[in-house]
Amino acid sequence: MSALHRVHPLVWYATAYGGTAALLKGAGFVVFLWLARSLPVDDYATFGLLFALQTVVGTLTIAGIGESVIGLLKEHQSSAMRARLFGAANAVFTVMGAASIALALLLFVVLVRPIAVSTYDLASVTMVGALSAFLSLQANLARLEERHLASLNLSFVGPMGGLVGGFVGFLNVQSVSAFFLGSAMGLSIVVLVFWWRRIGFYGFVSAARETFPIFLRIAPFIGMAFLGWLSGYGNNFIVEMLFERVDVAKFTFAITLSSIAQLVAASLLQVWSPRFYRIVDEQSPDEVERKNKRFFRWQAIAIGLSGGIVIAILPLAIDGVGGNLIAYRGIQTELFLLFAGYVVLSPWWHCQNYFLVHGKGQELMRVVFSTSVIGILIWLLLMWLLGPLGIYVGFLVQMVSRMLGLVLAAKKHWPVMIAWDGVAAGFVLLGIGLAISVSESITVAAR
Repeated sequence: MSALHRVHPLVWYATAYGGTAALLKGAGFVVFLWLARSLPVDDYATFGLLFALQTVVGTLTIAGIGESVIGLLKEHQSSAMRARLFGAANAVFTVMGAASIALALLLFVVLVRPIAVSTYDLASVTMVGALSAFLSLQANLARLEERHLASLNLSFVGPMGGLVGGFVGFLNVQSVSAFFLGSAMGLSIVVLVFWWRRIGFYGFVSAARETFPIFLRIAPFIGMAFLGWLSGYGNNFIVEMLFERVDVAKFTFAITLSSIAQLVAASLLQVWSPRFYRIVDEQSPDEVERKNKRFFRWQAIAIGLSGGIVIAILPLAIDGVGGNLIAYRGIQTELFLLFAGYVVLSPWWHCQNYFLVHGKGQELMRVVFSTSVIGILIWLLLMWLLGPLGIYVGFLVQMVSRMLGLVLAAKKHWPVMIAWDGVAAGFVLLGIGLAISVSESITVAAR
C-alpha cells in the first residue's frame, strides 16, 4: 500500500485520462454496433451521413484553438492575462462554430443526395457537434491550468452524457432522429450542469487584440482537421455522392469496427510517448532508436493481431448477434484493407514523435498536409476506377502515402530505423484472420 502512496499524482491522472478515453471509445463502439444491428441498411446509411456532419462541425469548430492557446501561454503568465486568453479562445470558438456549421450544411446539401432528414434533425446534429467541441475545448483549457479532475469530467462525463442521451432517445423511438435529439439533450444537460458548477471556463473576451493572435495561428490547423475528417467518417459524403446508400452503410460499419485499431495504437502510444520524450535527452540517439524501433515493431504486430481477431470472428459474431447486421456479413476484405491502413501507420507514429519532441511541428504539418492531399486525390481516382472496392483500397493507399512522406522527411534529420518486419508481421496476422473468416463463410454457405 505504501508503494501506491509513492506514485506521483500525475501518473494516476495519466492512467485516468487513458482509461476514461478507452472506456468512452468502447461505449461509442458498442452503441454504433447496436445501431447497425437495429437499423435497416438505408437508415444506418442516413445515420452515417448525419454522424459525418456532426463530426465535421465538431472537428472544424475547435481546429487549432487549443494549439494556439498553448503557443500564447508564455505571453500570458499572470492569472488575469490567462483568463483573458481563455476568454478570447471562447470568442474564437463562437465564430468558428458559426462558420463550421454553415460550411458543414453547405457540404451536406451539395454532396449528399436528398435523404429523409428534417430541419430539426440537422439542428440536433449540428448542436451535438458544437457542444462536443465546446466540451473538448474546455477540457483542454482546464488541463492547461492543471485542473485535471475538471478536465476529466469535461472530457469523459460530457461525451458520455451525449451517448447515454442518444441511447435513451433511440430506445424510446427507434429512429435516427431520436438518437441525435437524445444526444443533443444529454449534452445540453451536462453543459448546463458544468456551467452551474463552474467546471470549465465561461468568460468571453472579444477584443481584437486578444482574438487576432489566435485567428492568425489556426489557419493551417483548419486544413489539417478537414483532411483528417475526410479520411474517416467524412468520406461518407464522397461515398454517398459516387455510390449507393448500401455502400455508405457498409463503410460506416467497417470504419467503426476498424476504430479498434486506433484504440489499440492510442493506448500503446500513451504508455510509450512520455517515456520516449524523457529518454531522448538522456540516452544516445542509437540507443533511443533501438528502443523506439522495438516498441513500434510490437505496436504494428498488436494492431495486426487485434484486426486479425476481429476479421476472423466477424461471421460468427454477426450470426450470433443477428438482426440487421446480417447485411454486413461479407465485408472481410474491406476490413482487411482498413486494418492494413492502420498497420502501415505504425512507422508514421514512430516518426511523428521525433518531430514533436524536437519542436518541428510546422514541418510535420506541411508534410502531413501535402501527403494527405496527394493520398485523397489517389483515393478518389481509385473509387472512380475500382468502384466501391476503391473506397477501401484508396484508404490503404492514402495511409501508405502519408507514412512514406513522413518517414522520408524524418530520415533527413534523425537516424530513424523503421521496423518493417513488424509491419510485415501485422499484415500476416491480418491475412490469417481473413483466411479464417473466409473459411468460416464458406463452411456456413455449404450447410
